[in-house]
Amino acid sequence: MTPFEYVTVLISIILGMGITQIVTGVADLVHQWHRVRIYWPHVLWIILVFFLHIDEWWSTYELRKFESLRLPTFLFVLLYPINLFILARILFPLVQPGSEIDLKVFYYASYRKFFLWASTVRWNDSLTS
Repeated sequence: MTPFEYVTVLISIILGMGITQIVTGVADLVHQWHRVRIYWPHVLWIILVFFLHIDEWWSTYELRKFESLRLPTFLFVLLYPINLFILARILFPLVQPGSEIDLKVFYYASYRKFFLWASTVRWNDSLTS
């Protein structure tokens, strides 16, 4: 196994967990459609974060150009997928049985956390590019 393959395994696992959060969150919303009130800006953020995960997985292939990855560099590169995972988790409310899911109320209740993490994700991406 090459160092590139070894390093990308952990990155792929974390990105896969983030994609799982997004797909599961969307599936939960679809499953409980009768209780969900959609808010289109929130839906756009869900789509954007999904594509950020896919983009990071695709751009991880560029790591193959590194001759040797040291632990500090690897830990730094790992920050971006971890931030994306946290961002994916923040996107979806914890569903209470029997209650209505209003994405507009949830959006405004959690937008500060979301945009704080979104700015961190963008900052990490600019440093690793």
